[in-house]
Amino acid sequence: MKLSGLILISAFAGALSVLGCGDNNSVSDTANELCNRKLCQTNDVLRNECLEVVTACLNEPNANRDECAIVAGEKCDGG
Repeated sequence: MKLSGLILISAFAGALSVLGCGDNNSVSDTANELCNRKLCQTNDVLRNECLEVVTACLNEPNANRDECAIVAGEKCDGG
């Protein structure tokens, strides 16, 4: 009984870790997409700052992609 419980817990923890990684990749992909514009395409410092700010924006509990796109525009479009 104890061994089967450990196996079940391990399987559950593994499933949660896989799901968590998928969410992070999605945020990362979206941040890359939003920061791939104007000045950030040619300036690595601005691009890294944009990725940091936009990733934080997208990780907010009530994240709004459009609002995060505005943040990326302010960083990368010289605004």
